[in-house]
Amino acid sequence: MEIVRAQSLFVQADDKPAFEAFAMIFRYLNSVYGEDLSDHIAAANEVIDLLKKGDVPAEQTKGAVAEFLCKLLEALKLESAFRPLRAPMTLGMA
Repeated sequence: MEIVRAQSLFVQADDKPAFEAFAMIFRYLNSVYGEDLSDHIAAANEVIDLLKKGDVPAEQTKGAVAEFLCKLLEALKLESAFRPLRAPMTLGMA
């Protein structure tokens, strides 16, 4: 989330979980969009900016961005499925 807030695709080298998560998401999206990935990211950003201003983007643009965001969500789900499980909690019984 820090990457999104900073509007940067850079993570600290010592932040291995964040880097691995980003790498997995990027690989997934890159396999879907290839060299056009940066164009899709830019289009999504433009549509979000328009929506923030209260403007309505063109239907074709909305459809393409909606498809891209669905692929992004698929990548996030995939990434979360590969996270290690948390250790079980021990509940004290009185």
